[in-house]
This record gives sequence, C-alpha cells and structure tokens, in this order.
Amino acid sequence: MLAILISSLAIFLIGIYDDYIQIGPYKKLLFLSLIILITIFLDNKLVISNLYFSTFNKTFILGKYSYFITLLCMLLLINSLNLSDGINGLAVGISIIWALYLVLNSDTEILQFLIPLLFLLLILFFDILKGKFFLGDNGTLILSTLIGFTMILIYNLNLKYDEIQISAENIFILFFIPGVDMFRLFILRILNKRDPFSADRNHLHHLLISKFSLNKTLIIYFAFMILVLIIDYFKIIASFYLILSALLIYFFLIFALRKI
Repeated sequence: MLAILISSLAIFLIGIYDDYIQIGPYKKLLFLSLIILITIFLDNKLVISNLYFSTFNKTFILGKYSYFITLLCMLLLINSLNLSDGINGLAVGISIIWALYLVLNSDTEILQFLIPLLFLLLILFFDILKGKFFLGDNGTLILSTLIGFTMILIYNLNLKYDEIQISAENIFILFFIPGVDMFRLFILRILNKRDPFSADRNHLHHLLISKFSLNKTLIIYFAFMILVLIIDYFKIIASFYLILSALLIYFFLIFALRKI
C-alpha cells in the first residue's frame, strides 16, 4: 500500500502540473509510464504476471510480457477515467462504484485504506455535482492510479491464496463502460486521421447530456454500470455472455442517442 500511495502522489503532482501548464498528452503519457514502471519494478506484488479467465477456467502466465501488460492496463485505466471527466460528478461517481467493488473484495488490511477513500469520494461527489469545484487532471490521475494498483494487488492476492474470486473477465466488466467508450473514440479518431487524444463531444456521457439533464445522465450512466456489476457479482449470467450483452447494449445506446 505504501508503494501505491507514493506512486499515486507522484502521478498526482504530474496532474497538478498539467492542470496549470498543460504539458501535452504524449509528454504526460511518458511521465506516467516512467512512474508506473518504477513502481512495478520496485514491487512485484503490483505486476500482473498471470491472467485467469473463468470462461476457459485457465490461467495464462505472461512471463516476460508481465511488465508491458501491467503498464498498458494502468495507462488505459488512467486515460479512461481522465476522458470520462467531462460532466460534473461523473468521474468521481465512477470512482465510487470502483472503490465499492474493491471494498467488497478486499481483506482487512486493504479495507483500512479503502473505506476512508470511499467516504471521501462520497463527500466530493455532492460538492462536484453542485459545481463547487472540479477534479481536474490531478484528481482523475490520482484516483485511477490508486484504484488501478489496488485492483492489481487484490487480484494477485486472490491468485496467491488459490481463492480465485476475481477473473480477468470480472475486471473487464468493472472497468467496462469508460474503457470501451475510450477505445471506441480512439478508433474513430484514428480512422478519421485525427490525434486519438484530441477532444470532442462524442463520449457516451456527452451524447446522454445532449438529450437529458445532468442528473438523469448520471443516473442512466451509473445504473448501467451498477446493473452489469450486480449481474456479474451474483453470477446471474456467465461473464463471457454478460460482456457480449453489455457491448450490445452500449452500442445500441450510442446508435439510439445519435438518432434521437
């Protein structure tokens, strides 16, 4: 947890610098990569070395690709939360849902850190919803780093003690909506010969808020996230079929919102 807190603080400082100076997405990506790599080289408990897929009931050993996969996953998570911070309360609300999931899957030692974080996020949510202040890059970067590394730690502890309760599919489902939304836009921007980090208003939350109020937009977004997580948590549907169903619903939403 000390390694997680130190790396999160370092990334938080990069976020503050970026909020004031705007260092550019590629330079910021380089700085984030360096901090993440230093962290995982110093503490192997934060490295994704195995991927367990419940669909196949198989664990794949990543070997020499472990550090690259860990870096890639952390960068994708950080960017997905950063890109979701487009309307009041969304990014911090997503973080609350993620933190709650971690609380439900953590041991006592990690809970001592997560429960105060969860209460802090709840307080922040209502102040941000009222427009009193914004998370900014510093807020989204520190939250995604804390949550990402804690998720890796919990996942590795599950594998270590042969108490496999969290699979790769479960983690994908947890980060599903912001992640898929980011991936969709990156592909569209590249196909349109634009910088993948360029700004636009084609995110799911932008399409929702163009049709609904802020509160209704947040309710729809969070309800989608929570519903998928509840179905997965109680294993109502196999994870593989749940992912396919959630993808269909997501793309139907995008299509419907564009047509309305």
